[in-house]
Amino acid sequence: MASEDPLDPIARDLIQTLSRVPRIVQHKLQSRGISGMQAAELRVLGVLSGHGSLPISEIGKRLFISKPYMTRLIDHLESGTFVERIPDTRDRRVINVLITKAGMEHLRSFHELFRDDIRAVLSGMEKTELHKITDSIENIRRILDRIDGL
Repeated sequence: MASEDPLDPIARDLIQTLSRVPRIVQHKLQSRGISGMQAAELRVLGVLSGHGSLPISEIGKRLFISKPYMTRLIDHLESGTFVERIPDTRDRRVINVLITKAGMEHLRSFHELFRDDIRAVLSGMEKTELHKITDSIENIRRILDRIDGL
């Protein structure tokens, strides 16, 4: 019987650890009374805040959201003045979406809520634990950068 590659448990643990993040975020949103649609809207705003203007189809691809649901999300975000639609200058069939100042502020307010939750957890930890967390985060970032580059 072949022995397990020593990298397999590490890869498995990393996958399991990272897969917890969306569940934790979803739980936090639900505990604050935020619906699934509102959570999806926050994800759209998050993509737009990091990438600027994008076609609706590209946002959907990045978030694994169907075209009909993306249209509904963008309609709702636009009615709340969180995004605006902009015709593509190179292809008039394409509609780009841009996050507005109001959208950035809306997203920022939710980030602040999450930050406060995390700070509450971290505030009870020793300095040595906090240094270990900082080092671990940096290591995970390096690993994710390498995975992203594959």
